[in-house]
Amino acid sequence: SNPEHFELYRGLQEEWWGYDIYSRIGLTFWFSHWLTAASLYSMCHIFGELRCLWPAWTVVPCFVAAHYGILQLDIVRPKEGSFMPPIEKVIPFVPFLAVLGMSIDYSVMDPTPFWQIVVYSLSWICYSIQFLWALRLYDLARPRHRSKDAPEVPGVAWAPKEWPIPPAFENSVYLPSAPKYLEPGQTCLTQEMKVAKGSKGQSVPQKLARESQHAMLPWKLFRVAIITTCGMWFSRDRKLAAFAIISAVGLCSGLWNLRRAPSS
Repeated sequence: SNPEHFELYRGLQEEWWGYDIYSRIGLTFWFSHWLTAASLYSMCHIFGELRCLWPAWTVVPCFVAAHYGILQLDIVRPKEGSFMPPIEKVIPFVPFLAVLGMSIDYSVMDPTPFWQIVVYSLSWICYSIQFLWALRLYDLARPRHRSKDAPEVPGVAWAPKEWPIPPAFENSVYLPSAPKYLEPGQTCLTQEMKVAKGSKGQSVPQKLARESQHAMLPWKLFRVAIITTCGMWFSRDRKLAAFAIISAVGLCSGLWNLRRAPSS
């Protein structure tokens, strides 16, 4: 049988594994938005203040390469249980479309209706890809329930099937998950002490992981943030949308603290 302290520790991990994993997923999403914003800020500075053209084409590829590399490293299984195409293969290259449109807009060419249509078309393509990426973030971060445990491999991240971890971010499990069985050749001192006590020790029932709710509050907060991000692309007032997400997160946090507060 599995050592009981493994079972007890795995039961305790139900309270915080979600916070650890979704905080790492949140860092990935934050870097994705920041790298896109940094490239757009750089080209706006170069075109609007420096009045240059070619420096923008040398700065943007640095952010694009970093963005593409981070997404490829962090998103490991993007197709499992997914309902959307892999937008993460396209989203890093959106700044190239933006810099192309600004190059045409700030060029010496005559602003004919044709070039105006080209610039506006590039803008709407960028908006569409960004909106699809916001939907894809929800798709990637959704928790998935598994029917059986994955095999334990030394040096590879592992989590029990009771944790509904998104497959795309299974490498985000940095917690030392308690195993469900002993490796061949290993022994448990507690079990040996029970055996040494004979029938008296065998009569003590083994403690198992306690039944508890999954730590899904991080996903609920994450879901509110992603849905608000999707809504921001339809809202003209970005400040109002940002205020909505901050209010939603604050409300959820307050309800959670009120729920956990000891009753008097």
